[in-house]
Amino acid sequence: MNISLSREVEEMIKARIASGEFPSESAFLEAAAVSYFQGLDESPEYVEYLRREVAKGVAEAKAGLARPWDVAELVETKRRRKGA
Repeated sequence: MNISLSREVEEMIKARIASGEFPSESAFLEAAAVSYFQGLDESPEYVEYLRREVAKGVAEAKAGLARPWDVAELVETKRRRKGA
């Protein structure tokens, strides 16, 4: 497969490779394609799941159960879970 990229995109990819994040152009493009296709999950079941979750959040907010979230608290909770 041959592809053409803008110079800007090509430079961004090369920078990621130079940083050691990816071993090659192919590895970067493979990861980008996988990420893209995973993001396309628009199945009716997934859309319905999202609608239910949003409705649940709206109902909780209307019932006064919502609270402001703290980014630092979220990061700390994630850090604790990773260490467990």
